[in-house]
Amino acid sequence: MNEKNLRLFIAINIPEEIKYNFLSIQEIAKNQLGTGKWVKTDSMHLTLKFLGYCQPKKVESIDNQLARTANRFEAFKYNFSGLGVFPKPKKARILWIGVKEGRQELVDLASIIDIKMARLGFPPEKRSYKPHITLARFRDPISIDLSLLSQLGININLELFEALEISLYESRLNPDGAKYFKLGTYKMQ
Repeated sequence: MNEKNLRLFIAINIPEEIKYNFLSIQEIAKNQLGTGKWVKTDSMHLTLKFLGYCQPKKVESIDNQLARTANRFEAFKYNFSGLGVFPKPKKARILWIGVKEGRQELVDLASIIDIKMARLGFPPEKRSYKPHITLARFRDPISIDLSLLSQLGININLELFEALEISLYESRLNPDGAKYFKLGTYKMQ
């Protein structure tokens, strides 16, 4: 890997007010689950496609494809509901909040972006897209009882928000976590 390569991903930003709701949800879950790397609010977003490392000269092509895609895709409303884990509750490595309303629109948008990026040489996704916000990552898999977390007062059924744009980010890895830098924003119809 060349140090000059950029580590990129495509995402939808989420409103600041929702991030603070997620912070209180994290506190309740943290009391129950303990250790883990809890995602900071400034790092929360809805990832549509992780591109990985690429040469800076490819950014212009990515930029053009995202502008065209956003211009042809209608803005939509979405909200969050329910906790989940990857890969499974008995061996959880990621705790997340899922999307309820707007789920299909996000799946469709991620699929279109995946196709467009494959044309630029990025490998297509092998797994089906599951829109979510990551709350925590666990180095060693843990067992999580999602029904218990619900009983502790984690009830997620939040108001609707409007997805108006998609963004291209650079992710720079640091010892204290990744830092994200917005490279472009693309308004939807």
